[in-house]
Amino acid sequence: MAATRRPDPPPFRTNEFAPVIIATGLWAVAFLVLLVRHHDMATRGQGWWLWVALSGFALGLWGLFMLTMHHRSLRKQAARREEPGPPPVPGATPTG
Repeated sequence: MAATRRPDPPPFRTNEFAPVIIATGLWAVAFLVLLVRHHDMATRGQGWWLWVALSGFALGLWGLFMLTMHHRSLRKQAARREEPGPPPVPGATPTG
């Protein structure tokens, strides 16, 4: 016999921006440090580390942009759900 299913818990609210901002900042610091040391590292064949840090920073910025778009979309959806629909037309029959 199957047990009855409990209802789903409410969605867990988190701050997705904090880890993305921190990680993006760390990539920026890594880029600046590696930029200062780039000549020495390039002579040892490690010059590509600079571009890894720059890529991490760029992807972090892209992630912040995507998070902003996602939150903007969620706010628009919530506003649409809360706003009342158009008033009914007198004499019209509902469809659906």
